[in-house]
Amino acid sequence: MANEKEKCFAKAKFIAYLINQRVLHEIIALRILHLALQKDLFTIQIGGFEAYPVVHSGLNLVANNNQNTYMLELLYIWNLEPMLDKTIIKFN
Repeated sequence: MANEKEKCFAKAKFIAYLINQRVLHEIIALRILHLALQKDLFTIQIGGFEAYPVVHSGLNLVANNNQNTYMLELLYIWNLEPMLDKTIIKFN
């Protein structure tokens, strides 16, 4: 871990040197550092959550027959075809 920290510090120092010499713009340097830090942190964090599943397989949040019932109710409530026939579009 300490070796990674030293490498990261060296890369940031090199990018700062390029900015000071006006070879690299500040916005591009920030984007480079953001991408470098985001990638490393993301790979470290993924390993910590592998033991915890997102949704347990035995957990039944909504029964299948309830899902179909709710979907049918919404289709009957929002019947848009009569509303589309009544719309008036005015052109200038």
